[in-house]
Amino acid sequence: MLLACDIGNSHISVGVFKGQALEDHFSIVTEKKATAADYSDRFKAKIAGDLKIDKLIVASVVPEITKHVASALESILNVSARVLNNDDIPVKNKYAKPETVGTDRLLNAYGVANFYEAPFIIIDFGTATTFDVVSQKSEYLGGAIVPGVETSLSALYGKASKLQAVELKKPSEHIGHTTEESIRSGVVIGTAGLVDKMVEEIESELGKSTRVATGGLAELIIPYSEKVNIIEQHLTLKAMAKLGQEG
Repeated sequence: MLLACDIGNSHISVGVFKGQALEDHFSIVTEKKATAADYSDRFKAKIAGDLKIDKLIVASVVPEITKHVASALESILNVSARVLNNDDIPVKNKYAKPETVGTDRLLNAYGVANFYEAPFIIIDFGTATTFDVVSQKSEYLGGAIVPGVETSLSALYGKASKLQAVELKKPSEHIGHTTEESIRSGVVIGTAGLVDKMVEEIESELGKSTRVATGGLAELIIPYSEKVNIIEQHLTLKAMAKLGQEG
């Protein structure tokens, strides 16, 4: 069994794999001030005591907590962690400054390259909404980054004192008749429109591509998209598992 841990800016996602099959998964909130002991307590509440793991693989875009998280998992699972860096991911990186690309973005490119035909665009709904582009030759070219849905909403609530946080779900109407529904309509349908426009502009340079969405909000946003119809949930974890099984 393999356990993959993807440390993101907002959440830490964990997947347990038997071969390439995702057997279980969970996430916890990223706490940048938490210690290894803090993370150990939080993981123990989620991980079954009799779980037998022989491979532990960690990827992170939050370097200040990587060691704490890896150490916590090592102590619970009694196995050494393999912490990935960009050079571990077998994707030709054509970014102007290759070392500045998030490991999660390269992992997504690696994962999609194993499941779909290049070229492709990956849309990942996370703390940021990222667009990652891979060429016909399976080269990582770069992409685009915009503030994520929840990041944008947090900024909006912080600036507009009369607006209250709303539950993100499918809008019941396109023309909102309450502030709550207006926010839902604007965020969900507006984000889908942003996705479609970005895909259109990227493909004006790339050519026609396979378009794949991932991330926690993909299933909410993508039904409103006219350009994207493939959703690959847990893409980063699946890519980590494949890399871990091969390594």
